[in-house]
Formats: sequence, structure tokens, C-alpha cells
Amino acid sequence: MNQLPEKEMTIEEAAAIIGNYNRMFSYLYRYMLREVGPITEHVLNKYLTELKESNQSILKNVSMRKDGTLDIAAIQENLKAIEKESKRDTLLSSLSEFLYSTILAVKRTLGPEHESRVIDNLKDLRPEL
Repeated sequence: MNQLPEKEMTIEEAAAIIGNYNRMFSYLYRYMLREVGPITEHVLNKYLTELKESNQSILKNVSMRKDGTLDIAAIQENLKAIEKESKRDTLLSSLSEFLYSTILAVKRTLGPEHESRVIDNLKDLRPEL
């Protein structure tokens, strides 16, 4: 029997993964915006900038949009430079890292009770968290 080669992640699969994370990023952005106002964009961009420095490959040149989501096209462009065997893992770890950073921003800005609330709400969006 022939062994099947590692299946490369398609553009559609990457877009679906990014879309799922973007729904969570958007929720967290709206939550913080409601609680602290326009400073939210500055706070979250600070965390994104820190991650860009430590995670150049996927988040390089990626910006946060006005709704708190990340630029899908820029992420997909960065994925092209990643070896096909590790694209999915690299994408998931980078997006998870920004998700955890955003949750940390909620905790540091609003306190642990708000952190618990957003985590509970995110579990409704993504039960596997």
C-alpha cells in the first residue's frame, strides 16, 4: 500500500480557522469596547505588536481591523512561507497566542471577574476551549 503524503491545508481551511478565531477576537474587542471605550484598540494593538515580534512568521504585517478581527489576507500571505507540514500547527498556535493575549488584556484591564465572564462566553462560541 502506498502511504499518503501529508495533506496540505487549503486556503479555504485556513480561512475557516482564521474566521473562527476572528469571531472570538471580535467578541473580545466589542466586550472591552463596551467596558472601557476607545482605549480598547490601543490596548489590543499593543498585545498584537508584542506577538508580532515573537511570532514573525504568521503575524508579520498583520493588522487589527476596526472590529477587532485580524486581516485574513495578510495571514494567508504569511502562511505561504511556512512548510506545508506545519502550516496548520503554526496557524493555530499563533492565533491561540493572540487569543490568550486578548483574554489577558481583559483581565489586566478589567479584572479577573471579567476574564471569567469572557472565557465562559467564548466556551459557548468554541466549546473545545
